[in-house]
Amino acid sequence: MSRWDIRRLGHFFAAAGCGVLLLGSLYLPVLLGGGARLPAPVDAAPTEPVPRAPEGEPGTLLAVIESQTPPVTAFLLFRMDAGGITVTSLSGEESVSAAGERLAELYRRRGIRAAADGLADGMALTIDRYLILELTDAARMIDRAGPLEVTLPEAIYYRDRTTGYTISLGAGLQRLDGSRLLAILLYNRLTYQGDPGRRMDAALLEGWIAQNLTPAFCERLEDYFLDLVGCAETDLSMPDYLAARSNLQHLAAA
Repeated sequence: MSRWDIRRLGHFFAAAGCGVLLLGSLYLPVLLGGGARLPAPVDAAPTEPVPRAPEGEPGTLLAVIESQTPPVTAFLLFRMDAGGITVTSLSGEESVSAAGERLAELYRRRGIRAAADGLADGMALTIDRYLILELTDAARMIDRAGPLEVTLPEAIYYRDRTTGYTISLGAGLQRLDGSRLLAILLYNRLTYQGDPGRRMDAALLEGWIAQNLTPAFCERLEDYFLDLVGCAETDLSMPDYLAARSNLQHLAAA
């Protein structure tokens, strides 16, 4: 069966439809030029795992966030299975083919479908759909959905010596919009250069899903979905949304 078989898509979008909401504004200048290291760990606001709908096969979305300045690409997987919605933050340096090709290299050379196929082979899973967002569009989509409340164990300060871009957050409970959320995520991901940073990415994103997938959000989900697919490069379509709508409502009400 093709990895792109549309009959899996309706089940997967219950994860993807809420997962992609949280890919906000990657203000990646925060990653340049040195500065204070992000304290670890960042503790997402306490939430229970988001339950899945009672029926439907698992599904996985490969989401890619592109920044031109600086040139950085972030790879994320959003998956729904019997345990709920999970997020995996991927390293672009991960080997995804028998020939030893790395994920970022495969994506640059051969495109998103080749990258998804290589990743699926390497991780022994099916990737049902993909979505690519530019930096500014990702920023706008996360802000349309809502912020993340998160507890920071220590104050965070970082200043880029080249551009002067600054991130400054106090310790304790914070309400993060898209720009600050994903500045933290990518700063963390690229600064730690390993599993601890990527695990923290996943915790923040899963916390965002749990906080923002609500009945009120589902009332405007169709408009959100149309906006999303209108600004992204993706193989998601309206039939996918229609097939997944009841699953999303179940998740929001749980």
